[in-house]
Amino acid sequence: MDGSAAREDWGRRLAAIDWASYRTAYGPADEVPTLLSALRFGSGDAPPKAAGRLHDCLCHQRAFVSSAALPAFPFIAEVLASHASDRGTGRADDKRDFVAEELLEIVFGFAECTSPAYYAHSRIIQGNPSEPPEWMIELRAETKYLGELLAWWAKEGSSEESELAIWALDQLKDE
Repeated sequence: MDGSAAREDWGRRLAAIDWASYRTAYGPADEVPTLLSALRFGSGDAPPKAAGRLHDCLCHQRAFVSSAALPAFPFIAEVLASHASDRGTGRADDKRDFVAEELLEIVFGFAECTSPAYYAHSRIIQGNPSEPPEWMIELRAETKYLGELLAWWAKEGSSEESELAIWALDQLKDE
């Protein structure tokens, strides 16, 4: 798929989601599609800034994961996979490395904050309902599908990328 077709497909997929019905750490998830597009198609400082903001919005300080994480997840996984395939091609650079680290940090946060042990602890501290919401259960299941990709990052990534991937894999082990 060429660049313009990929951009159009990405835009159609984003537009099919009712982002206003999801929340981030800062409120309605209206900015998430713009951030995801900047992450994938932006140039210069746009992708690193988008990655940082997505980290803040979707998995704020790894204290909780927001509902907008679920529809954003496939897009994040796609960009993370493209960054893995860029290694060794000459397309990787410091900004792309930063984006990869931020995305791995997000995935680690998703894995950690959706674990039953973490939810049970946060339920006591934050007064959450006794059972996690359905979107959180679904997000955990989706995150588990990244096992192979996380294993690649654990083996081939920089020391920080490797560490984040290993931590995420540890959090995704069946309880």
